Amino acid sequence: MNFVRLLCILFLITSGIKLRPTKKDEFLIVDEAWQLMKYEDSANFLFSLAKRARKYNLGITTITQDVEDFMGSRMGRAIVANASMQFFIEAVAISC
Repeated sequence: MNFVRLLCILFLITSGIKLRPTKKDEFLIVDEAWQLMKYEDSANFLFSLAKRARKYNLGITTITQDVEDFMGSRMGRAIVANASMQFFIEAVAISC
């Protein structure tokens, strides 16, 4: 994905969170979060969003197949440390 497009999408998400008419609890699910973690700017954005989410009654779930996507970077470790819940599920290979 083009980095400029990614930043535009992130801006739209942030704007939508701040400007939504109701303040009910909502959740943002970030699947394939490794794509955000591979760029410093988008990793910083995700960390900043995780820190400010409660202010907007927003819960964030990040999903990735490899925990090293988070634990391998300073921002990733900070996101995991800031989480109220952490689930690590190991995939087991099944041979048929």
